[in-house]
Amino acid sequence: MISFKNHKFGKFSEDEHITSLAEFKVQKISPRHHDPVVRTLCLSETCIIERDPATYIIVSCYPLSDVFAIIRDTESPQMFTVEFIRGATKKFMSTDRDSLLASLLDGVRASGNRDVCVKMNQLTEALDFAPVISTVDEEVESQHLRFSCSSSRNICRSSGEV
Repeated sequence: MISFKNHKFGKFSEDEHITSLAEFKVQKISPRHHDPVVRTLCLSETCIIERDPATYIIVSCYPLSDVFAIIRDTESPQMFTVEFIRGATKKFMSTDRDSLLASLLDGVRASGNRDVCVKMNQLTEALDFAPVISTVDEEVESQHLRFSCSSSRNICRSSGEV
């Protein structure tokens, strides 16, 4: 039993992975619970950690390298979602949302995950041609960039702005 408790989070069970560098009070929104659950969202060098604020016990631990996107809700100024590479999402509310998101984005990028992005709405998997884990070659990225630039120029011209 002691061995299980000591290695509950696998390779992320060591102190360097679960020692908090920043902590934020959040409310977790989950289909498991009828009402939002109060949590302490902690950032370590390598992980996002959810702790129970009453006992400070780790409820969940996710590697920063697995974060795919951070989604700022357009309806609520406190709500945000963390989207992971394998499709899982975690939805939270915080009064310090923007400073939390800035810290989270810095932490994710510092952990070596340079592909994370901040979005305004959630990914619709039905519209994807490939899983989010797959990488796109440079030629495809440059074509998308050219298309985006030409589309924005056409929009400006049609609205009378130049």
